[in-house]
Amino acid sequence: MISAIFFSILLHLPGVYSESADTWKLVKSKENLEVYVRKLDHETFKEVKVVGIVNCKISELVASIEDVPTHHTWVTRTMESKILEKFDDGHFIYYLSMDMPFPVKDRELVIEYQRAVHPQRNKVSTTSNEYQYNYPVSEDFVRIPDYFSNYVLTDLGSGQVKLEYYMKVNPGGLLPAWLVNLAVTKGPMDTMEALFDLVESGYYKDAKVRGL
Repeated sequence: MISAIFFSILLHLPGVYSESADTWKLVKSKENLEVYVRKLDHETFKEVKVVGIVNCKISELVASIEDVPTHHTWVTRTMESKILEKFDDGHFIYYLSMDMPFPVKDRELVIEYQRAVHPQRNKVSTTSNEYQYNYPVSEDFVRIPDYFSNYVLTDLGSGQVKLEYYMKVNPGGLLPAWLVNLAVTKGPMDTMEALFDLVESGYYKDAKVRGL
């Protein structure tokens, strides 16, 4: 279990916790999901935030997010995902590869994932960062050089969870920034819709997560 001190640190990371209300722009909404973007002056690529309400237990949502081998069923364009090393419950290294539309070369990424549970057990925070890991780079892929994402999951009671997701990524290679920024909202929206459908289907019904 990651300590409450680490949870406090996570709450002060950049992202959904520190946004200025006037910098995020709502660009897409659909039923129980909203997608926002912003571009900071010193950044090349836009950042993305997704906010939504899903009907499930918080443990079920965490279980789905941490079920890495099934990411290809809901994370947009994922070809393969697998855990490379597990340190503790809620702390592991994993690999994923992504099928990109022609003529863009496919991407791959090694990620360190960490989870923290609020002392009151009604909130979970996660972080995912690109990780320098001794895993061979395939000539068929471009290794993503810069990636960060995090979830904040809040149990609202009555079988509902509020999800806040933040992501920023530099996809690497020779992709122009304007092209990446143009397509930045579709993937997160499609991914979260698929995740919500998955957990609301009951696939992870009554899943147990230590600390919740």
